[in-house]
Order: sequence, then C-alpha cells, then structure tokens
Amino acid sequence: MTLLVAKLLAGMIAAMGSLAPMPMEPPKDEGKPAAQPPAESPPPAIGTTKVVQPAEASKPGEPLKFADAAALLTALETADKGMKSLAADILYDRLFELEGDRQTRKGTLMFRNSATGTDGKALPRAFAIRFDWMQAGERLEKRANWYVFDGQWLLESWPDEKRFKRRQLVAPGETYDPLKIGEGPLPIPIGQKKDDILARYTAELLDAASGVEDDMQKQLVANGWQLKLIPKNGESDEFREVRLWYRPDAGGRLLPRMARTVVRSGDISTVVLTGVKLDADIPEGVLDTAPPKGFDGEVEEFRRPASKPDAATPGAPGANPPKGGGE
Repeated sequence: MTLLVAKLLAGMIAAMGSLAPMPMEPPKDEGKPAAQPPAESPPPAIGTTKVVQPAEASKPGEPLKFADAAALLTALETADKGMKSLAADILYDRLFELEGDRQTRKGTLMFRNSATGTDGKALPRAFAIRFDWMQAGERLEKRANWYVFDGQWLLESWPDEKRFKRRQLVAPGETYDPLKIGEGPLPIPIGQKKDDILARYTAELLDAASGVEDDMQKQLVANGWQLKLIPKNGESDEFREVRLWYRPDAGGRLLPRMARTVVRSGDISTVVLTGVKLDADIPEGVLDTAPPKGFDGEVEEFRRPASKPDAATPGAPGANPPKGGGE
C-alpha cells in the first residue's frame, strides 16, 4: 500500500533483517473495527519495543493443516466466500535499494468484496487506504496521503494540500481485480484460482517465521502460514519475489496478515495488517473516487490496452511510491 497491502498489503511487500518497520501494537482480538483514521497522536518512532509472547490462535475443531503450497492456494480460493468487507490498520514500509532510503507509512485500509448493490447492479472489488503518518529516516511527521480504487478509477489525494490526481486504470466496460497477483495494487490471493497463480509463479509453503526477524512481525504471523511466490518469467514480471502470510481468525477463516515484495529494481516493500475485522461497515463516501470538492488536481482517462491494466502506475499503492513529497 503509494503503497499500501502489498505491491499491502500489491500493487497489501531478501530477508527482513535489514528492515525494522515502525513498531506497532501486538495483535489483539479481531473484534475491533479499523474504519476510523489513525488517532491524532503520532505512532511511536523506530526503537525498541517490548516483546509479548504470541497468544494461542483459536482452533475450533481440528486445526487447519496444509501439506504444501498448492493445498494452501486451494483453501484461499474460497477464503472470501461470504465476506462482504475487510478493515484493518495498515503499516507500509519501503526500502529503496539504490538510494538506501526508507519510508514507513501508517494508516487504515477498508476493502469491499464484489457484491450486488441496492439497485441490483454488480459492485466490483474496491478499497480505500488512508495514510496519515510518514517516517523517512529519523523524521516522523503527519502527512495525509489517501487512495481510493473503485474497480476502474484510482483517486490519490493529499488533503492537507487540497490536491488530487484521478486516473482511470481500467477501460470502460472492463473488469479488474485489485488483489490479483502481478496485476493489482494489493497482491493478496484471496478468492483467486490456484491454477491462475501457479501458471505464473512457482509456489512454496514455508514456516511462518522464515525470513522474519522483527519480533513484532514474528508475533503477528505466529500460528499461521507463509507462501513464497517466484515468477516463472522474471523478465516480464514486476516482482522478483512475493511472500504472503496468513493466519486464521477465531472462526478458522484465513486472513492476510503481512505481505512482502521485492521488485526488479531491488526495492523491498512490506505491508502489515493488524486489527483485521471482517464485514465492518464502510462509511458512505469512503469508496467514492469523484474529485474532492475544493481540491485542485488532474484527471487522466484510460489510455492503455484493455487487456493489460497498469498495476504499476507510478503512485498506485505499492507500485513505485513517490519519495518525500508524495508525487
């Protein structure tokens, strides 16, 4: 998430030894919605944090077991069944390989699954990400940078400066999945076909703690699973590597917790989701991509082939986020 989830969380993301993401609160029960923007007080700056032993995950009946990556991908095909929405606090960390610079942003994520509207029309998958704090090096400052994707248009805005940029990423009449690996800005394979993913990537099931050196991240993914994806055609794929972490909620549903991507330039992006809440109410207007009233900005209509939506549009969550100023 210029994110995010993960290109977060894609697009919702090399080992993590050189990364020390901004400390966050340890995982809590998933009963608290994350619909509201972060509190006005700034998040803690990078430093030492007391490590709390991970809580035992709820295991109603027999615990989930996966023999290999294919088995996990099969389960993920239906992980969004019956899910209307997902809300979470989100932390996005990006390390720029060439410059050695690093940016960390913190905010909230709201995701709407595909549904049918009150008028009977189909509603595509959509999301809103609101970052309100950014840390670059030792400097921590309040800086609002919001993203909304409604299935066709991506709206990026800077509320403090009353500016926006609205881009049509998908041709009129076409459909686009923002969670699709290799295409969407939040590469989190929930509700995607296993065969589609395996046709493009080699998948490996790893121990959840493998490659995770930050103590709070280890706690977050404990009792979960890690999926490692390597593109079969490295020359045509934006990623060198994608790692995704899942952990079940109290009801046994697989939910995304963390994602890490390494792009061809060497930049490493990590998306961490905490306080994940299913079926949280999405306030009216949160997923609206209309130009904000009173803002100055520009609108770019679709200019690319409908067969290849641009998932790596500069400024799109997780694609190639701007450094510093946000443009």
